[in-house]
Amino acid sequence: MSRFNVISEFKRIDFKKFNSVKFLRKVFNLVCKEANFKVLHKKFHKLKFHGVTGLSHLLDGYIISLTFYIW
Repeated sequence: MSRFNVISEFKRIDFKKFNSVKFLRKVFNLVCKEANFKVLHKKFHKLKFHGVTGLSHLLDGYIISLTFYIW
């Protein structure tokens, strides 16, 4: 999965209908598909989460822990 696909997948998320289980599963699937963690990390921090404060840091922490779990 290219880094641009990762960004488009995150942009499709509707935070008004936020379902944490489905969302975390989606994040897990994206992490599994993106082999280059540094690319995912950089692109992840550039995403705009429609003004949801702290969500990017929360998700980034989740991705980091998943990365250590997978590898």
